[in-house]
Amino acid sequence: MHEFKFRKSSKSIKKKFFETVHSLNYRVVLTIIDKRKISDKNLQKNPGEFYYNVILQALQGGGEFDKANIIIDGEKGVDHRRKVKVYFRKNLPYYSVNSISFVDSKKNNLVQLADMIIGAAMQSIGNRNNANEYIELVKKRIVAEINEL
Repeated sequence: MHEFKFRKSSKSIKKKFFETVHSLNYRVVLTIIDKRKISDKNLQKNPGEFYYNVILQALQGGGEFDKANIIIDGEKGVDHRRKVKVYFRKNLPYYSVNSISFVDSKKNNLVQLADMIIGAAMQSIGNRNNANEYIELVKKRIVAEINEL
């Protein structure tokens, strides 16, 4: 099984990938953060907490979500998974989360889609390597862009 990763894919694979997903039905809340500008010492010391905080703010700022399925790249221990689930359920409205799962990106198309979109978005910021062409193909699926947290 092939794993799509923006950084590792050729230009022709990227172009075909974005042309293929162009017509699919999904929504994206795009968050780009310059990690060098994070001043909160707690978040600097605990990257997991930082990333979950970003996901929480993206869900809160991305419009109404009803029974969202949160998929997190990386399989963690049972205790960690439990803490993350409690964190989201405490901080989001009751019916906004349907499920929270931890997956291996090699086995999950949605995580690969997210990787490809964020890769294209990062390159489009610097106007590099046809990235604007890629991001244009998925632009209609981006429901919110959160660039300042």
